[in-house]
Amino acid sequence: MALAVLSLLPSASASVIQVVTDNENAGEADWLETPINIDAAWIWDAMDHNGTTNQDFWKFNASAGQLIQIQFRKYDRYNNYEDPFDGGTYYIKYEVWDTAYRHIHDYHRTWRQGGGAAYRRDVFSYTVPENLGGRFFIKVWVDHPDGDDRIYAYYFLNVTVEDPRDMNSGSSYDGVMTMSDDHIADFNWIDTYTVNLRAGDLMSLVLNREHADHPFYMEVWETIPWGAASQRPHMLNRTQLGAAAAVQVKFVAPHDGTYSVVVWRTTAADRYTTTSSTYSVDWSFGTAPLEGDELHTQGPVITKETFIPRVPIEMGYDVHDWYQVKVLAGDKVLRVTVTLRDPNLDDGHAYELVIYNQTGYVMWADSSRDPGPSFNNELELPPSSATTIFDQDETFYVRLSVHTEQCYRGFSGFRAFYDINFKLSNRAPTLVVPFEEVYTWDEDDTISIELDSHFTDPDEDQMSYVIYNKTPDFVYDIPGLAYDGYLNITPPADWNGEVWWRLRAVDKGQTDERHYIYIDLRLVVNPVPDLPRSGGPMALSCDEETMATGALNDVFSDPDDGSHGVLTFGWTDEGGNDVAITLD
Repeated sequence: MALAVLSLLPSASASVIQVVTDNENAGEADWLETPINIDAAWIWDAMDHNGTTNQDFWKFNASAGQLIQIQFRKYDRYNNYEDPFDGGTYYIKYEVWDTAYRHIHDYHRTWRQGGGAAYRRDVFSYTVPENLGGRFFIKVWVDHPDGDDRIYAYYFLNVTVEDPRDMNSGSSYDGVMTMSDDHIADFNWIDTYTVNLRAGDLMSLVLNREHADHPFYMEVWETIPWGAASQRPHMLNRTQLGAAAAVQVKFVAPHDGTYSVVVWRTTAADRYTTTSSTYSVDWSFGTAPLEGDELHTQGPVITKETFIPRVPIEMGYDVHDWYQVKVLAGDKVLRVTVTLRDPNLDDGHAYELVIYNQTGYVMWADSSRDPGPSFNNELELPPSSATTIFDQDETFYVRLSVHTEQCYRGFSGFRAFYDINFKLSNRAPTLVVPFEEVYTWDEDDTISIELDSHFTDPDEDQMSYVIYNKTPDFVYDIPGLAYDGYLNITPPADWNGEVWWRLRAVDKGQTDERHYIYIDLRLVVNPVPDLPRSGGPMALSCDEETMATGALNDVFSDPDDGSHGVLTFGWTDEGGNDVAITLD
């Protein structure tokens, strides 16, 4: 880094202007050994003025879990500058990039007439997420809208990196929040704490203020242990305090992990007020029951269209509900609709619906809070414009959460209910056990054919059946077919022969989509010999030494045809045993 020191200010109390060169890109960024103040660095909006540059790059290290605080102030009047650099048009901007070269903060506010404090300075804090520690970059540049390369500017930069305080040791802490309204950028406006908890641990925090000067805020954050990095930080609960009093906030840890507690003092109105404010925070621990669906692998498994009514959800205590939705290759429908049963929704209660794929990538997300703000009573994903055609079996994970960060700040806990409906493709059943080529039974009997075991349905839908081309006078058990999955057939009395019936099977899915399977059934009724019928008694008489004859076929008949209808006669006793009769 080439650093030239120019004495440009006339008074003895004037600040020294620093000219920083040779750091015009990220590869040449100058190291910042934090904590550090850069006081009145000079920057142009063109490359050809006294070797100065229109942009500066800085870099520093921060590890996962550490708190980064950046205070930034700018001044860009190109003549008649005065200490402490008030006034001007403020066309300086800056950005912060993380170790993965992602923007994590942009400050692009400029105003030709100068304007209020928000147009001339900025504060930024950031807790480094897990696995994202490393090198961070700051880019500062002049962006004059008129392209006036005579405009030069000054900026002040303070960067601190510190470990959060550990709440697993001790039970209280006394802190001080300090703001600064001059060109010195070194001040403190936020404190962070961490605590390691097990699932079901209950933590109680009490924020105390002895003086009513500026509002204080306390937030509790978790890192959801699965999913995309952008969706993992989530606020569990929060509170605020503007009076000399004490306020309590509680939360239940939904999973094992490290949780963050953030205490800060700043609003758009008092962000740059020169004061110091004291506070204290006390904490204690307990336990509380969990619902059992706090993690993505714990949610109920949804395999078909399912409606679940009146599910409880609670800010701070039951913040997340997870569901596992199974789709199959070829499915074309996936729709999740949440109807909020919250009578105080318009008071500022907010909810968040997120759908992840099985790798943790966020496919779709929505919040019940819209700009305005307004609060919707229904969330639905994917949006109607999304195409849902799935080419493989996959599990999607659905999370509904209290969107604490978007709730009005006056809330530090509430309980409500919601209905959730999962609409999925109605998958086609398949025939897994072939029907017999022919079903045979004897006449004057009934056959029972079990149907459900022949089919399988991916959605476990109940099958329903319809019979076509039923033979007249045949009887089948309608309730058995409709409710039990059995086809019970009884032919007319003494009927035998062969007929063909057609069976239609359809799954009773929850959608209008239906899938039909048709089966042709060959039915053969075997003939069975029936008892001959008697037309009445036969009486024969004759004189002694004479003979009388009678036609037995006139008395007896056989209902059977063919060989089964041939009558033979003989003498039997009452038990049907043949006997010999001798007539004298």
